[in-house]
Amino acid sequence: MADPIYNIWIRSYDSNPADPKLKREALVTVYSKLEFKIVYNNVGGWTLTMPGDISEANLLKSLLIGTPGEPSNTAKGYGGIVVTRNGDIVFSGPVRGFTETGDYTGPTGKEIEFWGIDDTGYLASRIPMAPAPAQNGNPPAGTGADAGQFVAPYFNNWSYWVYGGPVTTSSSVMVNLIRTNIGDVSPFNLGEQTANRRIPFLDVAYTEPLVPFGPTNFISRSRYAGTLLEKVQEAAVYITPGYAGIYPGAYRGAAFRIVQTENDRLSCNIWDPRGPNHNKGAVFSAGFGNLGSYKYSHQAPDTNYCIAGGQADDNPNARNGTTRWFFHRGSESIGYPSVERYGLWEGYIDRRDVQYQPPPGGFVTTRGEESPVYIEMTNEIVNAMDVELREKGEQVHIEITAINVPPTVWPADYNVGDIVTVVIDNYQYQDIVRDVTVTLTKEEGEVVRPTIGTEATGMSVRLFEKFNQIDSSINALNSSE
Repeated sequence: MADPIYNIWIRSYDSNPADPKLKREALVTVYSKLEFKIVYNNVGGWTLTMPGDISEANLLKSLLIGTPGEPSNTAKGYGGIVVTRNGDIVFSGPVRGFTETGDYTGPTGKEIEFWGIDDTGYLASRIPMAPAPAQNGNPPAGTGADAGQFVAPYFNNWSYWVYGGPVTTSSSVMVNLIRTNIGDVSPFNLGEQTANRRIPFLDVAYTEPLVPFGPTNFISRSRYAGTLLEKVQEAAVYITPGYAGIYPGAYRGAAFRIVQTENDRLSCNIWDPRGPNHNKGAVFSAGFGNLGSYKYSHQAPDTNYCIAGGQADDNPNARNGTTRWFFHRGSESIGYPSVERYGLWEGYIDRRDVQYQPPPGGFVTTRGEESPVYIEMTNEIVNAMDVELREKGEQVHIEITAINVPPTVWPADYNVGDIVTVVIDNYQYQDIVRDVTVTLTKEEGEVVRPTIGTEATGMSVRLFEKFNQIDSSINALNSSE
């Protein structure tokens, strides 16, 4: 099988107001190592090492910090790299930093290592907000300077926003979250903040309509408490059917990723990893000749029973924290009972950003009598507990070095978010591809290392923690989430 052909492009940003777009500026022809990592429903990263005195290095550096003596950099954080494999784009992302070294006494000269994130990381650059409604403007009737903009609330009842509600699928909520905060319907030209919130060349779509969150036909998301990435991650994790622990449900999950397209736009794709297009039956085993090495790890749960505390909204005492509402939920609610095997491990999450409003007559269990607002808020806090239980539950990871032979060639036959099977010592383990790390060097060519493991883990990793991992060393980039 012929070796794949890789091209590394340096991308810049054309800020023409009439047609802002990305553009591939220069092809990198000399480098010693490229490594990039694609992570399921999270921020990936890359490092690129090259001589520090070539034009491509100077260009990439200028896209981050500008060029001395020239007009200020206007790349707006979009400058970075685009990687193609046999002509198809497999990775893209902005540059976020570099380390330059020089040795004037030795033969090595100047060398520079750039590092960055993938384009999914833009979701971590925004705080999810909602437009200030005109009827609640301050001054009234939306006459204030902030009318229609994305701002913090003046009044307590602004603190909750149902994205696109009512909506029927998790994918719809994810689309609405992204479009209203960073995409084509986010506020624009309403001041410095809102003018820069929108990525003008971002397209958002989902390829398969995903099943409803539960029997309530909508999902709510409060605006604050986390980044846009975290809110999209929450919406991507859902149980169906399931409602406040009343109905035991099977786990489902949506996958999402932002990557540059052939027409030099960004595309946020949302799909069902259990759909037929992403479950192609790839199997890795030593007997098949496609499993070079493996590292297997198994960890007992940190939490298998979750208690979540929200904030009351109907009692003056709620303002000083003396009145709160609490929910309880065990791992059996998400289809992974583990208490009998590992014992009880309780955990607590503080969600005072979710404010409760009991229906008239108090909390009742008959569905027709429940307040719609209460159902929205209950869904959000129950969903947060599901995320916590999956994130801190039993973890299984298998990192392998794959041998690219048919029918398991990356990325045609499997990729991040696909379901695959690994056979080790006659035991079969099937789960989702959590991440794929690709390393390119002159000595070894292409090395592909996928990690197969428990879904929805590592979602609490913050963007700057990811930055630190990438910046510290390439080995940290390879470490499991």
